[in-house]
Amino acid sequence: MTQMPQSLRSNVKSMHSSVKFRFGNNQSLTSEKRVLLPLQSNPTSNRLWLAIEVVPGHTPFLFSKRAFKLLGGILDTRHDRCICTVCSEDHAP
Repeated sequence: MTQMPQSLRSNVKSMHSSVKFRFGNNQSLTSEKRVLLPLQSNPTSNRLWLAIEVVPGHTPFLFSKRAFKLLGGILDTRHDRCICTVCSEDHAP
């Protein structure tokens, strides 16, 4: 979050949450909080929010397949990055 512009960082919201996640190894974790990140700062368009469930431990940031599709996700393994086309300036209303 430290790389996020201050104008967006000041709009981040956090709240208590307890969503249970089950992983392929039959382990399950329950989230401790939900963080909402604003994905658009343009005041004339609808703001998009990315909800992130924070679980204990060192579990990396994971996208669900459904969320990845809704955001127009493209996985660029050559540059080790994820591009969300719905949020890019080229696709903003």
